[in-house]
Amino acid sequence: MSKEYRKRLFALMDEIDELAKMGIRLEKEEIAGEVEMPQEPGKARPKIEEKKSKIEEIPEEPTGPNHDTTRRYSANFKKFIVKMHKIQGMTFDEITQRYGVAKATVTKWCTDARYVDEFSLEAMKAKAEALEKENEKLREENARLQKMIALAFGQGLEAQG
Repeated sequence: MSKEYRKRLFALMDEIDELAKMGIRLEKEEIAGEVEMPQEPGKARPKIEEKKSKIEEIPEEPTGPNHDTTRRYSANFKKFIVKMHKIQGMTFDEITQRYGVAKATVTKWCTDARYVDEFSLEAMKAKAEALEKENEKLREENARLQKMIALAFGQGLEAQG
């Protein structure tokens, strides 16, 4: 195996481990009630018993234009779906089939996502460091060439000092 192949293989294995950890964490959060998986319309359940007074205030007859189709998703669930698309590479159709979220909704979440995933952030940092090193090297080379030009055209005393 070449070094390049092994490096890519280990990077993929690390990504798989991270996705597995994220999935396990989301499952634990769902079990603990921190991440609420979307419910079917009409099957919504009250989260906290202390809010019974507010639940009792809700009229029995649905009101509003989308009274029976509106679904609310938690921020953690939205981030999870965006990561599934961007990091794991799932298509919108696969996400729609697996999680029951409308394709247009997933598209909007991915468009609206204002985060930089860790992988691209690390790549940008590495690229910036490489550019800084190259810049420093070019500055040193430029200074050396200026001294050589000064020596070649009779300004040697000024360049040496």
